[in-house]
Amino acid sequence: MMPRLRCRLPLQGAVLACVLLALAVPGCKNDDDQPAAPTAGASAPPPSNGGGGIVRALCSSDPVEGFAPLTVTFHPDVAPQGDSGLTYLWDFGDGTTSTATRPQHVYSGSGTRTVRLTASRAGTTANCTTTVYVYGDLSATCRSQPIGGNSAHFHVLPSFCVADECQYEWDFGGAGSGTGGSGARPDFTYSASGTYTATATVSTAKQTATCRTTVTVP
Repeated sequence: MMPRLRCRLPLQGAVLACVLLALAVPGCKNDDDQPAAPTAGASAPPPSNGGGGIVRALCSSDPVEGFAPLTVTFHPDVAPQGDSGLTYLWDFGDGTTSTATRPQHVYSGSGTRTVRLTASRAGTTANCTTTVYVYGDLSATCRSQPIGGNSAHFHVLPSFCVADECQYEWDFGGAGSGTGGSGARPDFTYSASGTYTATATVSTAKQTATCRTTVTVP
């Protein structure tokens, strides 16, 4: 196929001549010399290795709660991803730290620990926090108050409930009837006036605690 030429030649009188030659003619461009368009199958440039600054940091713990001594593994999620030039500083909330990427830490005492990660790269930093709940021995506090007639309201406060789940049992110390006896805040009406001692039993994650409260109804 002969090459296609685009010619921009000055008019000489009324004659415009384009001579098709294999050699380039001044003022003409061969379409075959144009850069080739990219093909549909061309590969994309490789993704960044994450060597730039940090946009954000997230952190998590596994597990988030349990009984002492509790071993917890911490996980970072830093964007953009990639470990090139990235440093970590974990503060475990109990006076100890680590520079590991995904550290493990053992909590020997009970308490609520706020763990803080500081991630740094290329002169930028990002922070995140996660909370770990470490439990010791279960305890409970009981309260009561008359609410009219021979009725009383009761309330038990456990020191913790693993996964927010506790089971409750009540012995109201006398005959009568009530509502909510399997919960933390029941009401009970005694068959006769008098002074009664009620006992609550709280259970969670194989731990049990009891408490007592005394109430007088007329």
